[in-house]
Amino acid sequence: MARLNLRLLGDFEARLGSGPPLRLRARKTQALLAYLGALPEQTHSRDKLASLLWGDRSQSQARSRLRGSLFVLRRALAPADPPCLALDSEAVALEVGAVDVDAVAFRRLAQADDMEALARAVELYRGDLLEGLAFRGALFEDWLIAERERLRELALDALAKLLAHQQRAGALESALQTALRLVALDPLQEPVHRTLMRLYDRFGRRSAALRQYQTCVGVLRRELNVEPEAETKQLYRELVRQQPQGSAKAQGSAASTAAPAASHSSGEVFPPLRPLRTTNLPIPSSSFVGRERELAEAGRLIVSHRLLTLTGPGGSGKTRLAIQLAAEAVAQFPDGVFWVPLQALRDPALVERAVRASLGADEDLITRVGSKRLLVLLDNFEQVVDAAPVVSSLLAGTPHAKVLITSRAPLHLDSEWRYPVEPLPEHDAATLFIERATAIAPGFHPTAVVGEICRRLDGLPLAIELAAARIALLEPDELLARLERRLPLLTSRSHDVPTRQRTLRATIEWSHDLLEPGEQQLFRKLAAFTGSFSVEAAEAVCQTDLDTLESLVEKGLVRRRAEGRLTLLDTIREYALERLDESPEAEEVRRRHAEFFLAVAERANLNAGKRGLGKQTQMHHDIAIREADNVRGALAWTLATGAHALGLAIATSVEQFWIMHDPPEGVRWFARLLGRPAAECVAPEIRADALRAYGGCRDIACDDAAAAQLYEQSLALFTQLGDEHGRAVLLHRLGIQAMRRNEPERARELVEASHTIHERNNDRWGLTQTIGTLGALARDAGEEGRAYELITKSAALAREVAVPWWESGMLLELAHITLDAGRIDEGEVRAREALRLADQMRDRGGRVFGIGLLARVAAERGQRERAGRLWGAVENENVGAPLGGWRRHRRRCEELIRHAASTEFDRGYAEGRSLRLEDAVALALAAADPPA
Repeated sequence: MARLNLRLLGDFEARLGSGPPLRLRARKTQALLAYLGALPEQTHSRDKLASLLWGDRSQSQARSRLRGSLFVLRRALAPADPPCLALDSEAVALEVGAVDVDAVAFRRLAQADDMEALARAVELYRGDLLEGLAFRGALFEDWLIAERERLRELALDALAKLLAHQQRAGALESALQTALRLVALDPLQEPVHRTLMRLYDRFGRRSAALRQYQTCVGVLRRELNVEPEAETKQLYRELVRQQPQGSAKAQGSAASTAAPAASHSSGEVFPPLRPLRTTNLPIPSSSFVGRERELAEAGRLIVSHRLLTLTGPGGSGKTRLAIQLAAEAVAQFPDGVFWVPLQALRDPALVERAVRASLGADEDLITRVGSKRLLVLLDNFEQVVDAAPVVSSLLAGTPHAKVLITSRAPLHLDSEWRYPVEPLPEHDAATLFIERATAIAPGFHPTAVVGEICRRLDGLPLAIELAAARIALLEPDELLARLERRLPLLTSRSHDVPTRQRTLRATIEWSHDLLEPGEQQLFRKLAAFTGSFSVEAAEAVCQTDLDTLESLVEKGLVRRRAEGRLTLLDTIREYALERLDESPEAEEVRRRHAEFFLAVAERANLNAGKRGLGKQTQMHHDIAIREADNVRGALAWTLATGAHALGLAIATSVEQFWIMHDPPEGVRWFARLLGRPAAECVAPEIRADALRAYGGCRDIACDDAAAAQLYEQSLALFTQLGDEHGRAVLLHRLGIQAMRRNEPERARELVEASHTIHERNNDRWGLTQTIGTLGALARDAGEEGRAYELITKSAALAREVAVPWWESGMLLELAHITLDAGRIDEGEVRAREALRLADQMRDRGGRVFGIGLLARVAAERGQRERAGRLWGAVENENVGAPLGGWRRHRRRCEELIRHAASTEFDRGYAEGRSLRLEDAVALALAAADPPA
């Protein structure tokens, strides 16, 4: 069964069963589902829901927006089993019993009075209700603020009850964690601060207890301008007078002084303790943000494995995660949890001594540990990795000890289980930034820019904290603008962090300096890649071997993505680029990079002019999409170094990519490459090909005059070269230009000349094009039957020679012809088939054309709101640029569609204007406009 699961506490998330999160892009659609989920036992009128979320609009507009959101929800929730969304003409509800909602379960469990139910309730409370989801001025915000406060109060009450239960049961480790959560949720609860002070004292953490008092004093003065109560001050004085708890005598003293604390009026209960557990874990100076998934997954690994290594690049938060993991695992290790910081060591021979010192062992380490159940946390192991045999011996010689390690490189021991620490997800990264920025500038008000800053910083906790520190001087917009060069910007003047973490550069440099010379060389060479790259590309461009490449992956400097490709985080690549620019091999590496991706681009077979010359005709558009960033990087290098011939060859080889994705981008590259004086000196065959491809980009971008001029220049060069195929391609393109200028005789003459050459050379791809264009000429001459025959033949040939771009274009032409003939069903089938092909290739022009034709189909069938929505998407300036064949038919479609103008059409049109291209395609391919 694929039940609907809603997470409303903390970040919003909706899943069907164990599937991935549902993609509900519109915030108000998320809010609608969240509201229904928070009240699953209620049925809601449509008018109420419309006013709740769109109260700033007219009633008809609000109802229309609601219908759009319900349409999206119904489609997203269609696979749910059992069905969960109930709709009728006036009401909406989520079916009770068909959906699991964390907030609903939390409300039920939090009102219980047994420890198990309360613990489950507290576990469910991952954060405030729908964090980050609000709309100013909307009634929804009023409801959300009130409900959020009710649930927060319920969470405070549940935590307080759970804390009391845990203290009475003697579960003091759990009580400590509960008290920490309680004071984090409400820092003004002074009795909880006292409870924490006593708990820290009972565990021998006197300095933590004293720091907790200072925290209490600070928050009371800052928030309420009051001093602590006399009881809190008295407890502080008692703690100060007590001896340090490093001996049995001190522990006995702690136990004796704790007894009176149980009689204080605050109500805390402290039963007699069993012998104290030993731990020297440091108390972090700031809160722990996010990482719930990592804590759960790595926590399970600690239970099931004896050696766990947290790996990741510098600044990824390995140490902070490890300390939190160890703190939460204290209850599993009755003989102690020991932290061994290794960042100051360089000699592997000193590691065993450091471990013995942390455990307080004068004798042999194995003898000291014996059969004890304890956890040793070895922090920053990367620079003493040769001490791995110490870890192996400890595990082999003791039956119950476990080891948790943080390291930028694995130990390569048989018993090792590795857990890579990934960058923070977007929400956690933004939360961390906001928290640290607010600590520095209490008046800080976050904006949407924060999310972009965190993305630019790759979600690395250290980078985010260093960036947040700059909020004392820079506004978020100013900070974002300076992130083009991160390394000089991200520095800290803090004196309570290691030197290697005071700048992002120092952190990465620390990792770099630990590499072997061959690894350092490969690391800087990899900076030549832009975006992701394949293993084969790294081997060819960097002339490396798999072992060295794998080593960089293991050490977190190179990441392996889910699809198997490799990448460097942008922050790390910036440092690697500096190293590459300083090296003597920089130019050689970048030239190999450009030449390699020229070969890759040629394999993609996207040079529309050369396809067919006795070669395969099938396009591999996926290759160009995957390697687009590296192609752009190679082109930038050729421009910077004057390698014009190579640059023109690369740009021309992906002509079809520019045409389908972004013709203006192709125009910009060709203009820069061909605008240099040196471009006149490249080989004439390269220049001729480039001028043709440049003209193609201008053509699709609707700059007919410039395109025709470029085609003429290219034709002249191909004629001089005696290149018959090149001439045929240009004659055909000039024929299309003449057809657009309404010069049918000239157009036919040029296209037939091209056709003759292709027939002579048996060029099936060339014939595919000329036959289709002759069909278009017949269409313009009013010969519908002849046009239908020729264009159908061209579409079939395009399928045979595996050129889906042309096939899609011919199907769109057939759809237009059949719609004009009144054959609506056939026209719709052709348009849908064409749109699916265009969408598979991400062909922008073809997708817009298909959406426009299906808008016409909807208008012809009287589906006015659907027609308006699709036409609104076409007229969205971010979607409907008049590319390719669409510009010839747009006016005719618009004339027919405007006959459908009505209130329903206008309502749909307003909604369609805000659609993204991908959403417009999905809507166009939907079977019909459902009566939501």
